[in-house]
Amino acid sequence: MLGVVLNVLLAWLDCCSRPETVKHPRTRELINFTKSIFDDESTMPKEDELVAMSRSEKAKGRKILVYSTYTGKRDTTSRLKRILEQAGLKVAVLRSSVDTSRREDWIADR
Repeated sequence: MLGVVLNVLLAWLDCCSRPETVKHPRTRELINFTKSIFDDESTMPKEDELVAMSRSEKAKGRKILVYSTYTGKRDTTSRLKRILEQAGLKVAVLRSSVDTSRREDWIADR
């Protein structure tokens, strides 16, 4: 049970734009429920900083690559994609369905 709670707490920093339900892994008993802090229209300070950094790099003629840890159940990539596109940036999300041997080519094509 400690592992479940620890994982939720670690993820909360990147995923507090969605509600979080924590259940015991075996009994499925509700341990905690927390409402989201940010809605779909609001951005977190770290997302604002990502947009600012991305615009700065783009102004210098550079491309950037952003890594996201939570890509499964919590899927932070969709939210980041939407926020960056709303900021006027061209965005592509490399999904795990792209074979590892093709990823460099996938990135080069984008």
